[in-house]
Amino acid sequence: MLQSINAIANALICLGGTAFYVMLFTKIGDGVKQIDRFSKASYYTIKTALALVISGAMLNLLILTTPPFSEVVMNVGFGLIFAWAAVWHGVKFGVLTGVKAIDRKTGTFRVPK
Repeated sequence: MLQSINAIANALICLGGTAFYVMLFTKIGDGVKQIDRFSKASYYTIKTALALVISGAMLNLLILTTPPFSEVVMNVGFGLIFAWAAVWHGVKFGVLTGVKAIDRKTGTFRVPK
């Protein structure tokens, strides 16, 4: 049971983390990337940290680990946060809807329908 819950949580972490990686480091969504304004150290720290989170979750998913209960609870929390945040940012910045809820160039807000 814990193994299945942990696998689902790690799948959510992989999907949400990958979505963030794509949104941050590709030109999908709006053309203005805040990440491009970061220093090189911050840019590579974020890129490396996301890659480590994704690869760690993928490894846990592939070998189907059964960690202690507390770690499963933590993984479920991380999975839900990553999934929710990826969807929220995808809608807000037009990656999922094609309509940006906020245009960072002009500062105007639009509500996607």
